[in-house]
Amino acid sequence: YERINDYTKNLLKNHSSPDENEKLKSIQAAKTLLIFSPQNSWETVKTIIQDDNDWGREVIKNVANDARFNKGMFENYLEDQLADLYIWVSGQYPKDSDKKLTGGPKFLQSDDFISFWREDIINYLELKGTSESVKALRKIIRHLPEVRESIAYRIIRAQEITRMKSWKPPTGHRS
Repeated sequence: YERINDYTKNLLKNHSSPDENEKLKSIQAAKTLLIFSPQNSWETVKTIIQDDNDWGREVIKNVANDARFNKGMFENYLEDQLADLYIWVSGQYPKDSDKKLTGGPKFLQSDDFISFWREDIINYLELKGTSESVKALRKIIRHLPEVRESIAYRIIRAQEITRMKSWKPPTGHRS
């Protein structure tokens, strides 16, 4: 497993290659790492996507498209990593640029899947119900004050869920 992980990380070096095939391999490698091994690879991928936004957008487009079929992918992340991911994705795909879904049939496109996936990060952090997920939501608000209104209630809910998950009945004997 470690050798595969190292090989996949090595492919990331080709992210700025003029060879389109090498660049595509690096995008697929990053997608694989972000879906299956984010705890071990997030810092490496994050550094590249922050330096090369176009490449990062392609990676996120691929991840979001595949995430439709892998609902448990966020379980592989630390909460703080999800906060960083949400912050970066929101910078590239701001919520106010989301297309409004109106009545009638519509073929969903990559931007729609990215929008859904971005909001799934918030849903996951809210429902995870850990002190780390509450901290992650607060970090998002610190970095993106424009989402404060939409996330403030989510923090309250996350705190409630955290209390419910950690609550233990009183112990002791009554006389």
